[in-house]
Amino acid sequence: MFYYYQSTKKMHLNSIKKLGLQQDTKAFSYYKAGELFEPELSIDEIYARVKNKNIDDFIGEYNYFFEDDDYIYIITDELGAIKWFYYFDDSDFCVSNNFWYIVKQLDLDKDDIQIESFYESMLFAFPLDSKTYFKNLKIVPSGSLLVYSKKTNQITLEKIKHI
Repeated sequence: MFYYYQSTKKMHLNSIKKLGLQQDTKAFSYYKAGELFEPELSIDEIYARVKNKNIDDFIGEYNYFFEDDDYIYIITDELGAIKWFYYFDDSDFCVSNNFWYIVKQLDLDKDDIQIESFYESMLFAFPLDSKTYFKNLKIVPSGSLLVYSKKTNQITLEKIKHI
């Protein structure tokens, strides 16, 4: 799944690119990976609960991406079994479940490398927090809800589920 929003100097695309989204309803588009074991809910009910941050009782190995007219919602399970990666700066928002797809689509190169992440990897075997080896390219932390506002171009990231 790949989603890109806003035009930019980095990408040779029109303002929006979507790959792999499903749309069963006119209210929103979505992508899901994995399985929500409990509670048993329709995709409309899951969307409504994610939008209202009412997901305390979700059990499973899952991640969801929802897009409506104003917002994008990305949710991961508490173990982070299935990863989401996102790129965000002043003018760009891009999300995918494939790290290298973002790197290739945005044409990230050596100028975009975040050297601190390599230092952290040498000490701890991986970059800390939600960092990757590239500036502005991060991992959505496990058990989190990321909300991107299309109108204000702002992200809020909230830990929803704790292990």
